[in-house]
Amino acid sequence: MFRMDKPRATLENSHLGSFALGGTSMETAADTRAKILVVEDEPELAAEVEQTLVELGYNVVGRASRGDEAIERAERLEPDLLLMDIRLRGKRDGIETATEIRDRFRLPVVFMSAHTDEATLGRARRSSPYGYVVKPFTLGELWTSIEIALERHALETRLREGERWFQTTLRSIGDAILCTGVDGVVTFMNQRAEKLLGVSFGEATTQPAADLFRIVDERSQGRFVLPIDAALRGEAPAPLPEGLMLADRTGSNIPIDATVSPILDGDKVLGSVVVFRDLSERRVMQRRLEFADRLAALGTMAAGIAHEVNNPLAVIMANLAMLSEAQSRGTGPGASGRSEPAWLDTATVREILADTTTAADRVRRIVADLRSFTQLDENADGPVDVERALKWALQSTAREFRHRARVVTSFGRLPLLAGSEVRLGQVFVNLLVNAAHAISPGNMNNNEVRVTARTDERGWVEIEVKDTGSGIAPEIRGRIFDPFFTTKPTGMGSGLGLSVCVGIVKSFGGEILVDSEPDKGSTFRLRIPPGPGATAESISSDALAAISDMRPRVLVIDDEPLVRRAIERSLEAEHDVVSAASAAEALAILERGEPFDLVLCDLMMPDMTGMDVSARLSKERPDVASRMVFLSGGAFTPEAAAFLAAAGRRHVEKPFRPQELKQRVREILGDQLARGIAPTPS
Repeated sequence: MFRMDKPRATLENSHLGSFALGGTSMETAADTRAKILVVEDEPELAAEVEQTLVELGYNVVGRASRGDEAIERAERLEPDLLLMDIRLRGKRDGIETATEIRDRFRLPVVFMSAHTDEATLGRARRSSPYGYVVKPFTLGELWTSIEIALERHALETRLREGERWFQTTLRSIGDAILCTGVDGVVTFMNQRAEKLLGVSFGEATTQPAADLFRIVDERSQGRFVLPIDAALRGEAPAPLPEGLMLADRTGSNIPIDATVSPILDGDKVLGSVVVFRDLSERRVMQRRLEFADRLAALGTMAAGIAHEVNNPLAVIMANLAMLSEAQSRGTGPGASGRSEPAWLDTATVREILADTTTAADRVRRIVADLRSFTQLDENADGPVDVERALKWALQSTAREFRHRARVVTSFGRLPLLAGSEVRLGQVFVNLLVNAAHAISPGNMNNNEVRVTARTDERGWVEIEVKDTGSGIAPEIRGRIFDPFFTTKPTGMGSGLGLSVCVGIVKSFGGEILVDSEPDKGSTFRLRIPPGPGATAESISSDALAAISDMRPRVLVIDDEPLVRRAIERSLEAEHDVVSAASAAEALAILERGEPFDLVLCDLMMPDMTGMDVSARLSKERPDVASRMVFLSGGAFTPEAAAFLAAAGRRHVEKPFRPQELKQRVREILGDQLARGIAPTPS
């Protein structure tokens, strides 16, 4: 088998330690010797090979003469390498045996054979051997083949371990990760990506990654395409817009943040990687921080709010007392026995009533503003009137500017935005309070806060709040938007305000900038894109005209007698009104089959809520359920808030003026006509 032309060169840096090939010197540490299993069906040749391997410094752990025997001993003895003859007796030859050992145990095999024909070599290549020596071979040839095979196997093992470690790490982290090849087809997904995309890695491996992502822009509701193609061209990752929503297979939209980057080897593009994460929990936390900030702002404005409420209450109480005294006094003889003139003439009574109504309406607006400002889960999809939000914020913070500065406003024609008017109003409140607190009280005539709103050349809304206050020191300017950073004294601020403002403005697709100079003041500038298709709803004049020719029949359900009677008096001139003091009474009326064009139902009642009544009628009388309108003094639970948000226009807020209620009922009836809900038969 062996040719005796043994090389005399000294070989180093091998699995054998240090030895002189063909000489008598041999130094090999027992714990570093590679373990080899010899597979040869000729006993004499097997013994000769074993002896040679021992002389070369290897540890021969055993011999096998058949394929099945080799597989059994490979599993039991765990050799580092198998030296295998191709031609073996039995059912399996060396090539079949090597293939199974490779697949089951990932062990390297070096073939030794006297056969070099193309057919044999072709079959041998398909088993992926680590080496091939042709009999007869020299010791150097054998040693070289074994060492190369062992080194290659060690490198492949380390590579597999690295890949396994890398994949395990990627599968374990919280972010979703998806990788593609140069063709854009998925090559890797971790479990988080499988869950968010609703597809397994096995299902995704034949699909282009772009087909798996169904992403929409939250503001425009248009489809957004991840820049995977740009990454595959080697382009550097660019920041993606805020407000991306991933549509899952259940039809739900999940807010996400994502980055798309190329995978590079030098200048060569190997593929792309998409890292994305579910922002649902972060969004909930953001809203909670916003709510905490609102409560902090309310605490700051508490004195002003009390003043705003007490003034109109004083007017109401004084006027009512005056009317009551006049009523009891009458126009008869006075205490002296002489006839006295009427204490209040008709014109004075009308003036008192008008002032009282104005004061009550002022209280109503303050309460409505407070309720809106403390609302946690408000609808974020409605059209936003920027001027209305600014005026509300200015009114809510007016007390803060007394004795500090004049407030000057300038509003141009502004488009509607898409989002939550309450949240945008919160931004304005924070900026206005900060502007007021930047100015020391006592010099009002020499200080100014200027609020401007206009549309820039791009059609974006630009709002500025500019003050002549103390300004911001350069060393802290970069920190003012950080959460919980504040320069105000304890009790004067939470440090949440500006960081919350940034989050809200970004959710609108906008940006917030600041210019400031110490002792000269600050300017906060907001730039927000207009909302796509954000237009106010309206009822056609034809529908309203049709309503005016009817005398609709209305069922009023409210457990508060005073409220119920007020609604009756407001509507009875134009409507046939039937009242019920409870949900049970109303359901009994409806069970008799009485027809109604509209059902005005209080949302919160002790026996059954308006939500319960709606659910029951939706099953038993869907025709009546479609005509329900809900009266609410405020949604105090998340369930009620969600219900009212779904009700949309079929919702009337308490308190209301009689004329406002009549107009709202006309609009709702007109809306029903427009939606094809016909009036009930008379």
